[in-house]
Amino acid sequence: MNAQPFTQLDMTAVVRNATQNSKQQAEAMPAMMKALGAAGEALQAQPHFLMEKQQELAQQHMALAASFMEALQTGSPMQDVVSPDNGDRRFNHEGWQHPVFSLMKQSYLLGASWMNTVVSGAEGLDPKTKHQATFFTQMLVDAMSPSNNPMTNPEVIEKARETGGESLRQGMVNWL
Repeated sequence: MNAQPFTQLDMTAVVRNATQNSKQQAEAMPAMMKALGAAGEALQAQPHFLMEKQQELAQQHMALAASFMEALQTGSPMQDVVSPDNGDRRFNHEGWQHPVFSLMKQSYLLGASWMNTVVSGAEGLDPKTKHQATFFTQMLVDAMSPSNNPMTNPEVIEKARETGGESLRQGMVNWL
């Protein structure tokens, strides 16, 4: 497949969209920083809660590492330590079953769950701040998903191979 050249008109649209998106993101930053800062301060007063959650996360990652090593040694699929929530379609592609991609997916899901649990467990926040902190945490967690990165998403990699990279070019235009 022949890729279309990136035109001046494309570049103008990319710059315009990036500028608009940056302005919107900058306006939301103070509220996000305030809410997450308040949650961080509240969590500093809960060291036992944080240690407990950190220990749980470490144990889950140890189980994940064992599952990964077993899959590599036996050639069998990885056993799930954690699974996506029902309705989460980000990891439906069969490529996520490959041990390397499964490791990334499950490590992300463990970390995402941990972050959400820790922030929602922050005590002493007023309801509005707690709602904002959990909302912004979920936004950040969603943004960090390996499904959002073309280098860590097997579906995107497969499509890039099929299209000779055209899907990546079009994705970059859409993103910007």
